[in-house]
Amino acid sequence: MLGAAWGLEKTYGFGQIHGFSALGWGALMTGGAVTIVILFWAVKSLPVAKRGNKLVTTGAFRYFRHPLYAAFLLGAGPGLVIYLDGWPYLAVGFSAFPLWHWNVRGEEAMMASIFPDDYPAYCQKTGRFFPKLW
Repeated sequence: MLGAAWGLEKTYGFGQIHGFSALGWGALMTGGAVTIVILFWAVKSLPVAKRGNKLVTTGAFRYFRHPLYAAFLLGAGPGLVIYLDGWPYLAVGFSAFPLWHWNVRGEEAMMASIFPDDYPAYCQKTGRFFPKLW
């Protein structure tokens, strides 16, 4: 998708959104840092011994059902979109949300079949990619 956005930008010459390189670099660095922190937190929250044996609802999994995807949707994705500073990239950023929601349906169906008693309740109180804070 990024390649298609790049091609559109080069072919049709869409304008920039903000035009501030410092903003772009700051967003890229911040997004990268957020991504790395959430990725490490997610890996630490899911010990190898518990994978597939126990529904983990602590650590990063207390806030996100899919913390690895959340890391990119909350960090790298927005940071890259702001850094690339073009309308086609903004379209790619927004299209990632419905695509990733569609993509995780199989994973969630698998988890519901492995943990039929616990997973539905976990889904009610935990956000898919964004924390449910209320």
